[in-house]
Amino acid sequence: MRRRVAPELPSGKSRLVKLKLPWGVFSKGTHPLPTQPSGPACQFTEAWTPAPLLERVWVDAEVVVLTFGLPDPSAPLGCGDAYIPCVLARGGRDPATGAAFVRPYTPMATTGVGSFRLNVRVYEAGKLSRHLAEMPVGDFLEFRHVPPGHYAQRFLAAADDVAFVCAGTAITTAFQAAERVLRRGRATRVRLVYGSRTTASILNKGDLDALAAAHGDKLVVTHVLSREPADSGWRGERGRVDRGVLKRHLPPPRGSVIVYVCGPAGLCDALCGGGGDGPPPPRCFPSGRRKARGLLGDLGYDRRAVCRL
Repeated sequence: MRRRVAPELPSGKSRLVKLKLPWGVFSKGTHPLPTQPSGPACQFTEAWTPAPLLERVWVDAEVVVLTFGLPDPSAPLGCGDAYIPCVLARGGRDPATGAAFVRPYTPMATTGVGSFRLNVRVYEAGKLSRHLAEMPVGDFLEFRHVPPGHYAQRFLAAADDVAFVCAGTAITTAFQAAERVLRRGRATRVRLVYGSRTTASILNKGDLDALAAAHGDKLVVTHVLSREPADSGWRGERGRVDRGVLKRHLPPPRGSVIVYVCGPAGLCDALCGGGGDGPPPPRCFPSGRRKARGLLGDLGYDRRAVCRL
């Protein structure tokens, strides 16, 4: 399919651009969160600021949890609560060009005083992730705040029933979004389906347990383990996040409901159709299609009730 490219305009000219946002942002029965953060401002500004690596904990052979110190040790990272917070990290050097490696990350829990954590999957060819895996504790990495409207999601539609489906390090994005929806108090129930390999590889389980305890029946967390040993005593869901898991643990595909999907490309493609590389388009599905793609479409979810974060 050919892309329509807007023609270039002469210098000094401007034109009105109509943005297509995901369904639910301004639809009946849902409410947009404000475009500006209402919580504490992010300690990082748009200027690069060094932060020390305080701790590195390997969860498995590919995933590491990094704790960094903050410029003001008496305050939290901040970033407000109107969108999923995001920071840019810069470190290491390309031996060919000398340029530093830069990548966006979503911090895990922005309310802790004096420090913040990043969940990082270390790829064999990942330049910055390899640097993060090898940099000595005590060394500094540079960070800067990402203003709303760039990598950060500016809107979180809050239907009556909100669900998040994620896997691996994508729990960071799902946790931040779910925590903000719960704090705003607009949804009657939030459900989070989280796929991991084993009980030992469940990231930020303490944060999830604390969030569930704080909100009681309003938050339901379901763990799905794909490689948990048969004799471990695990009584929860096993295998992959498949049709059966979704049918058992997601809200029915009717009424005021929205399902957010975030995670590896394989999970997103299976649940809501191919999205290709890079960030998803503003609209998750073609405007002429009524039913969602993938497993969620097979279960009867409308294309407007599914959004890929």
